[in-house]
Formats: sequence, structure tokens, C-alpha cells
Amino acid sequence: MWNRDKLMLPILFTVALAIRLWFIVRLQADPVFCMPVSDPKEFNYWAFQIFHSHWLWHDLPHHMPLYAYFVALVYKVFSFHVTAVAVVQSVLGAFSACLMYILVRRMIGAAAAVVCSGFMAAYWFFVYTQVYLFSESLAMFLNIVLIFHLTVKKDSLGKYFMGGILLGLSSACRPEVLPFGLIILWWLWQQSKNWRRCGIFYGAFLTGILIILIPILARNHRISGEWALRSQIGANFYIGNAPELLGSNVFLEEGQPWHKFISTPYVEMQPNRTLSETEINAFFIKKTWRTMEQHPVAWIKLMAGKLFTIFSGREFLRAEDVYFRDLYVQRTPLIILSTRVVFILAIAGVVLLWQRAELRLVNCFLLSALFSILFATKTRYLVPVLPFIMVFAAAAVADLYRAVREGNRADSIKICGSVLGLSLVSLFNPLNLHDPNMSETYYVTAANFHYLKNYMSAEEYYRKALALNPSNYSAWHNMGILYVSLGKHAEALYCFGRVKNIDPDYREFYERVRVLIDQNKTLPLSPEKYSEALYCFGQAQYIDPRYREFYERTRAMIGQNQTMPLLASLAKLDNEDDESIKGYLKHFHFP
Repeated sequence: MWNRDKLMLPILFTVALAIRLWFIVRLQADPVFCMPVSDPKEFNYWAFQIFHSHWLWHDLPHHMPLYAYFVALVYKVFSFHVTAVAVVQSVLGAFSACLMYILVRRMIGAAAAVVCSGFMAAYWFFVYTQVYLFSESLAMFLNIVLIFHLTVKKDSLGKYFMGGILLGLSSACRPEVLPFGLIILWWLWQQSKNWRRCGIFYGAFLTGILIILIPILARNHRISGEWALRSQIGANFYIGNAPELLGSNVFLEEGQPWHKFISTPYVEMQPNRTLSETEINAFFIKKTWRTMEQHPVAWIKLMAGKLFTIFSGREFLRAEDVYFRDLYVQRTPLIILSTRVVFILAIAGVVLLWQRAELRLVNCFLLSALFSILFATKTRYLVPVLPFIMVFAAAAVADLYRAVREGNRADSIKICGSVLGLSLVSLFNPLNLHDPNMSETYYVTAANFHYLKNYMSAEEYYRKALALNPSNYSAWHNMGILYVSLGKHAEALYCFGRVKNIDPDYREFYERVRVLIDQNKTLPLSPEKYSEALYCFGQAQYIDPRYREFYERTRAMIGQNQTMPLLASLAKLDNEDDESIKGYLKHFHFP
């Protein structure tokens, strides 16, 4: 180790960790942090089940399993509190910055290493994903360890077998990196120019990947009959290629809009049975190809727009991302280091270094990430590969520093001019992309309070959501359910009426509720109107895992032509007797 590194690495680790701990302290009174929402909520509940000895999953999951087991392990070692995960992930984030320092120092030089590790420490989106329960944080750490391992270790079967294990673990966290398993073959050939040696090492690499992924595939096949790593792959493929959605699920909020989208196969195919995951994937893939064939120009423009938008550093932010940025980052120095700054500097760095042999492995890894352009896009999905984009951004800054220090005015002007030019070009917004407001985050936070029977706070946050977006009919719908449970039928009817005005498909449901409230009875729901009932109830399983069993029971009753009291069923959404859920909820101690 170089002498200066003996001082630099501890300082870097301490600064990176201190920044994250400062945010964790500030977040202790925030309901979005204390009671996870959206994807973190699903992982947290899954981890809770593992924590209580439900070691294996029993439904084809929406996510890869490794991160849930990681969170459960943290809870087992420390305690069942999201702060424990945030601290552990922050330590891994600080350690990642140190690894990148060593890696970049080997590949480029000391100045670039300092800049890259500084970016790693201070980039707000890294801080954000590391203090909340996002699987991208663990995937990023595993990717850095993978590239570090392949760069530093000497060639051997053990090296590539372990590299395959690391890529398998990363894929078991976020599967977007799997194409690297193919592209690395080119890098291996460039290393040895010997097909036999290349084949042996690649075989060891693939063996490591399969050792991790085959048990996941086998478990999913046993419980569902599907050879799949996770569910909704077809839906994500469609979203990524749909011009009307701008190629991103950023614009599909939780609740009713998402449920209506994910139910498209049932609406268009009208089957009289539950579709398998293979059938659902096939439906969305065929729908995607039809879109490409019927509107090729619109699809090409979308792909070009997505590529430009990503490379220019414009962010695909979800409501919860905006929530953290606007409330906690906006008035801090960290806001200066934006995604746009990173990508603009990286493009300048690519021009300087793209042919450098030391960066071939990094180039291969970033090239494999381009495959994800065909799937749903958002900035959080880029986090696992962003450290390697920062390598090129750091190189541009280091080269500018060198030119200024040496008094090389020509190089200084060239680098500054290219960065300025790229900054102006990045202002172009071909997708007309705008940040969402925080309505959805307030809505899912209200739902958490609702589940905890904290009706006053639930109503407050539903109203916050509706103040920002009066068309958020998921919030109107859930607030109606809240009022039904409280016996406030007039208020409930008003809420359901607002939903009907926003979404005409809701009219049948509204009329039935209005009649029942007028008669003050809980009359049965006609089984031939099952689609309306499933529309009303089905969205719940995508909001919170506790509704999944209730939804399946409801669907089974309707499918068997059984009747059910409508208002009683609505109230049941708020009073489900599920001991495991009660155990999960009691662990939240919100101030």
C-alpha cells in the first residue's frame, strides 16, 4: 500500500460514513424512513418473515431474494429496526468508496482516485439508497467487489470461479447485471488470446454463477411451476418499450393505476382462470412486439430519447426519490453533485480514456448495462453501475487538474469547453421528462398509518397526497375504505364519488356502494360483476403483502360464484386478522 493511502483511506471511510450517519440521525422522526414504503416495504416484510423462521418463499416473488435475506441477517444480528440496516449499508457504502479509490489508483492514477472516491462519498443518490432499504445498495457493493476481484487477483480457476459467485450474488440481488456473464468472454479473450485457456476460465466463471442462481430457479419452479428468476419480467419489458409510458415505470404510481396496468392480460384476454407467469410474460412480450411493428418510428424515437436522457444525466425519479431530495438534500452541499454532473464529466472522460487497456473490464461491465435500456428505466436502477461511470468522470476532473497545474491552457480550454458544450446539450429534454411530486409518497405513508390503525395520521397524509394531486384516485379510494371502517358512510361515498369522476371504470362500484349506504345494508355482491370487485380489491395485494391472501380468497369466492357482503368486505380490508402481519406492524414505533 502506498504511504499516502495509509492516511487517505481512513479519512475517506470516516467522511463517507459521517455523511450517511448524519442523514440517518435526521431521518429518525420521518415516517417514510421508519415505516418503509414501496419496494423497501416489500423487502422489509419478506425479511420479517425470514427473521421469524419462514426461511423459504412460497409465491413467485416480484424481486430477487438475496436482499431480503441480507436484511433479515442484519435484523438477526442487531435488532428489527430499519436503522440497523441503514447503518450497515452505510458502512458498506463507505467501504465501497475506499475500494474504488484503490481500484482507480491502479487503473488511472492518484488524482482520479481521490475524485472518484469523493464522488462515491458525496453523491446524494448513493447516500439515499444506502440509508433506505433498496436492493441497489447491496448490488452496487457486490459489483465493486466483483470488478476489484477480477482486476487485482492473478489469473486462476479459483479467481474466475469466485468471480462467478460474486456475479451470481449480484444477480440474485438485481438481475440486470447478468449480461456481463456473456460480455466478459470478450475480455477473457483479450487477456490471453488463447481459446483453451479462455474456455477453462469462462467455464469456472459460469459454474460460479449457476451455483447461485440454480437454487433460486429450482425453488421458483417448485412453488409455481415456472422456470423464472422473478415475476413481472414481461411487464417490465413492455413498460421499457412503451412510448406512452416514456419507457419508465416512474409514471405508474402504486395503487389503482398500477393494478389496472398489471391486470391488462386479464382484461384483454378475459380468461376464466388464473394465468401462469409464463402466459403473462408471453402476453406482454407479444404486446411489445406489436407496438414495435405498428409504431416503429415512435419506438425508435423512444429508444433514442431514453439513451440521450440517461447519457445526459437527466434523472428518472420516483416520488419517494423526490421526497428525500427535496426535504433532506436540497439545502445541503450534496445537491451540487447531481446525476447530470456525473454523466457530463463521464462523457468527457470516455473521450480521454476509452482505448486504455486497463479500463477494458470496466468498459465491458458498462456495455453489459446497456441491455437494461429495453426494460423499465429509473435512476435508482442505474445505481449498481454508477461507480464505474464515476471512474470516467473522475478521469476528466483529474485531467483538467493536471492541465491547470501544468499551465497547459489549450488542454484546459478543451476540457472546459467540452464540459460546457455537453451541459448545454443536456438541457434538451426529448422525452419531456419532469419530476413527479410527493403525492404518491404521502399516499403510501398514509396507508402505513392506516394499517397501524392510526386513523388521524392516515387521514392527514391522505389529504396531503390529495392536496398535491387531486387526481390521485388511489388515495381517494383508500380514504373511502377508512371512512367505511369508521362508519362514516357519507364521507366514504364522497371519496368513492371522486374516484368515479376520475376513472369511469369505477362507476359500477360507486353505484353499488351508494345503494348499499342508502339502504344501510351489507347486501351481497353479484358474482357476475366479479371484474369490478377484483378491480376494487385486487390492487391491495400490490400495496401491502398482508392483502395478498385476502385477495386470493376473494378471487376464489367470486370464481366459485359465491356471494359476499360488499361493505363488510371493504371494512375487512382494514380489520384483517393476520397474526404475522400484526407481529410485523407492532415493531414500528413511530414517534
